Amino acid sequence: MDKIESTIIDLFNDNINNIFYSEVYGFSKNISVYRNFTHLYAKIFFKLLDDLKLDYYVFAGTSIGYVRNKKNIPWVDDYDIIIFEEEFDKFKNYIVPKLSNLGFDCIIPVIPYEKAGYHIASQFGQKCFQCDVFFTRINKNGIIRNNQNWGLYDIKNIHIDLVKPKKYLIIDDDLNLPFFNDINQDIKKEYGDVFNSCYIHINHAKGNEIKHHFTEVYEGFNKVKQCIINNGKKLFDNHKYINNETHYDYNNFINQFEFKENEVLNHISILKYIKNKQIKTWNIMDEKFLIFCPDIKYYFKDIIINFYMLGNIDKKNLILFNYVDNIYYSNKEYIDCIQNEINILTLNKPKIDCIKVITFGTYDLFHIGHTNILKRAKEYGKLFVGVSTDELNLKKGKKSINNLEQRKNDVYKSKYADYIFNEESLELKNEYVKKYNCNLLIMGDDWKDGFNFCDCACLYLERTPGISTTMLKKNLEQIK
Repeated sequence: MDKIESTIIDLFNDNINNIFYSEVYGFSKNISVYRNFTHLYAKIFFKLLDDLKLDYYVFAGTSIGYVRNKKNIPWVDDYDIIIFEEEFDKFKNYIVPKLSNLGFDCIIPVIPYEKAGYHIASQFGQKCFQCDVFFTRINKNGIIRNNQNWGLYDIKNIHIDLVKPKKYLIIDDDLNLPFFNDINQDIKKEYGDVFNSCYIHINHAKGNEIKHHFTEVYEGFNKVKQCIINNGKKLFDNHKYINNETHYDYNNFINQFEFKENEVLNHISILKYIKNKQIKTWNIMDEKFLIFCPDIKYYFKDIIINFYMLGNIDKKNLILFNYVDNIYYSNKEYIDCIQNEINILTLNKPKIDCIKVITFGTYDLFHIGHTNILKRAKEYGKLFVGVSTDELNLKKGKKSINNLEQRKNDVYKSKYADYIFNEESLELKNEYVKKYNCNLLIMGDDWKDGFNFCDCACLYLERTPGISTTMLKKNLEQIK
């Protein structure tokens, strides 16, 4: 390990083996790290500004990254843009509401900078994404000044000729952004020599200077970053993709973990659960689970994640749809009312379809318990009902009082079934799931976990107490 790596590790103030990496939150200690999740946010954010026709200019750390190697600084903790006076009202009255509606926090800086601009951040926190917007004026000498002396540029006497006209440049291979016109001269005037010295910031505070060429510092930082990533990968290597799991109650699920204030370590706990359970397909029915999806996809690339949308969704979670394979909705209105937001916030489009429920039963002596489970199953989506044939009942050691046609007719009269078919074999549950293209199997909780092998989500609903076909049959025997 060389001196630069040692210097960077010292900034963590911890044993490097105790530090972990999250796609959502970065490192578990101190230093920020630019990552794919942040970049996804940036692509969406800047495209949105462009679509809303905001006249803005990227500068500061992003400009330093560009002049060095046309990439963001590996430990960058935010973006910075300036807008001029003619854009102030448009930004406050038009852009800010749009951003807020899409799940961004739009924060006015604390006094004495309350009129200096805005902090625009992910509602999951500044660690995920932040862009500082600086309200800027041009004085009579052509020097740009912040509205309330916020930012380094305010004291560096940057002339408007260095800024306008803007120059579009591509950074990080696919992000086309408007920079200052003379980016090199601006950086030299504001920051001096940015090639032979680097500042690494801790928690957005004043930077720690490392006096080496940036290529050496970047190399050292990336080695440390890979070491931290490997701490997690060692835990999750050689994952066995075997089981399907369905989770619908977030709070009940989370209670089994001893969560702390450190979000990264909490995510590592969830990933350990995924590893231990040998999960192949993760079916989730509560939007609070979505925050784990970027890390699950990062460490377990072949896991399939299905999100079952059972109601309206907090728009801050829509960006997490980029990490979901399939979205199944119980009511198309839930999707229709946010389709525009989905189009804006998802660059990696999931497949979207309705929930198709399948359930099975004998439905002999049709009673309120049957009605209740069919009604509850229908609430999730289109309902396919398999009714056991008389032959199958004999194989199960049962003899129904009503024949197949009577039992199917009782299910039909309930008005909850969209399609009724004959169930001829207990072993063909998964074949029926595939045949009718269903994505959710619902049974009573007396079958709990009995059909988790099926290629769909599985829910086991509580049976209606005090009633069953067996009970009714006994009552009939007593009457005889």
